[in-house]
Amino acid sequence: MKYALADPSIFLTIQGEGHLAGTTQVFVRLAGCSVGCAGCDTDYRVRHRLSVEDITETIREQFTRTENRLDPWVWITGGEPTDRNLDPLIDALHAASWNVAVATSGVRSVTKPVEWLSVSPHSLDGLKQTFGNEIKLVPGLNGLDAREFIRRWDRTGRTRFWFKFLQPLDGNEDSMRECVDIWHEFPDWGISVQQHKIMGLA
Repeated sequence: MKYALADPSIFLTIQGEGHLAGTTQVFVRLAGCSVGCAGCDTDYRVRHRLSVEDITETIREQFTRTENRLDPWVWITGGEPTDRNLDPLIDALHAASWNVAVATSGVRSVTKPVEWLSVSPHSLDGLKQTFGNEIKLVPGLNGLDAREFIRRWDRTGRTRFWFKFLQPLDGNEDSMRECVDIWHEFPDWGISVQQHKIMGLA
């Protein structure tokens, strides 16, 4: 089995969003996305096709560039990672003794246990992954009404996440003000910004 990857496909970086922001991780960016956000700023075209063995070897090479060997994290992102079967890849990463994180829009459930599950819903309906470590809402992304999402999902107990963040659209001052306004209304939600873009990282 081979996985389609975008470009850059496998790279050492600093997590720029959410609760794990600032930690060293190797990202695996899978190609393709069934969600299709208007104004998406990431190129998810297929650039490579690699086997699980090739992916794990490339990750191992990336980790040799850092002294962070006690708590190595691999972050599977996309695109929408759950567009394909992640189980063989997750199994291989765990076999290599790496911590696995998955970032998804929540349109499908992640069936294999992972160390970190980050969900960023893009609409008010169709959320399948209703629990995880963190949830990030980007007001206005695909027309998402973050207030209504919180009322419909969070306040009714339909979702269960340890950490809850509002996140502004990249570089958009109006979006930042909206996040702050929503935070005043729902102060149990925090605010996350895309620090990696401020630092000029992928």
